[in-house]
Amino acid sequence: MKIVGITSCTCGIAHTYMAREKLLETGKKLGWSVKIETQGSGGIEFALTDQDIQEADCVLLATDVAVSGTERFKGKPVVKVPVSTAIKSPEHLLSSIGNSNWYVFAILTMYSIVYISFKQFKKHSMTSCVLFTILYIVMMDVIKDQAWWYNIILCFPAGMILSKYKDRVCSIIQKPVFFVFMIILALILYIFHLDILAYEVISIGFCFLIVDVCAYKKIKNDLFHFLGQYVFEIYILQRISMNLFDRYLNDWIYLIVCILVTFVLAYNFKKLETKVDGLHIFKNFS
Repeated sequence: MKIVGITSCTCGIAHTYMAREKLLETGKKLGWSVKIETQGSGGIEFALTDQDIQEADCVLLATDVAVSGTERFKGKPVVKVPVSTAIKSPEHLLSSIGNSNWYVFAILTMYSIVYISFKQFKKHSMTSCVLFTILYIVMMDVIKDQAWWYNIILCFPAGMILSKYKDRVCSIIQKPVFFVFMIILALILYIFHLDILAYEVISIGFCFLIVDVCAYKKIKNDLFHFLGQYVFEIYILQRISMNLFDRYLNDWIYLIVCILVTFVLAYNFKKLETKVDGLHIFKNFS
């Protein structure tokens, strides 16, 4: 994994350089290439080169103030966190970048929320599911500095609503005015500094747009259909092969090996899932 970034604190002195040192030390510990530019009171130091940026897998901005030169990172995945996160928990921060852990945690949380909602609030199960999800967002916003742990999670109850009220929802999302409304709502939320909710609205709107498009255009492809059976397994297992071969292989060989190994893992994991689903203790769950 190759990461480049910028650190910059409010005063531009101590924390700027402390964050850089922590990230470099942690990167060395993980066996990653980490290069960090500082923008402090003394100006730009340890400046990133064009080659550094081009070769980077991800950009990390550990900043408390606006920084210059972010246009250099166009087309690269960018992670933004406060300087304090880079200082207090650099290993957790770096290991979370490009990791599926957030998804596994989020999906297990949503399974728990759904169980509680439908078990304890039967008459208002869908409403309670949405409210519990919003509560989860608020809690995670306070606890975590990394927004990717929760910033699209409302798509889960939105999908449940689509499943339960399919005909009614589809009749609404087929109208262009729905997407205009979603964009306006997101802009209003953004104006009032409710960035997380604005992002949730845009994410839900995008998911419904995909559903809308797929309702009119069905893609008939045997390969897509075959791979579609393993999408979940591929997603949660992809990091295993990526971490295993990151230090030993380069470029195309690394890509091909990771794809092949990930698919083998996903295929066998799917077979294991099928066997577990068939066990007697799970037959009453549906």
